[in-house]
Amino acid sequence: AVRSEHGVESTLHALLAATRSVGITRDDMNGSTRPFISGRDPAIVLFDGVPGGAGHAHFLTKHLAKLFESAYQVVNSCECGADTSCYGCLRTYRNQFVHEELVRGAARDTLARILGYPTEA
Repeated sequence: AVRSEHGVESTLHALLAATRSVGITRDDMNGSTRPFISGRDPAIVLFDGVPGGAGHAHFLTKHLAKLFESAYQVVNSCECGADTSCYGCLRTYRNQFVHEELVRGAARDTLARILGYPTEA
């Protein structure tokens, strides 16, 4: 069973993994989750990972559809288990402190709902 409580964090890292699809290297972006509305899932915040900023976050606002579709492809095409993640999809050296929270299936299902695709659940 996919642990849905990891959906937001996993989706964040899927989006970060997909930045390369719009021409931004993964190391040039960063992100976090932040409370937005009480009782609801937190918001995902993407921001430049380059000191002083490079305008990547602003650039992404114009390419959100491609970013979300690419993030879905990252987590839908990986062959690791749906209840885990790997360096081929969500894990990086920089996010090793949350590896145990990154669940490929949770990100896949969250992105599928956002994009209007059928989910595995």
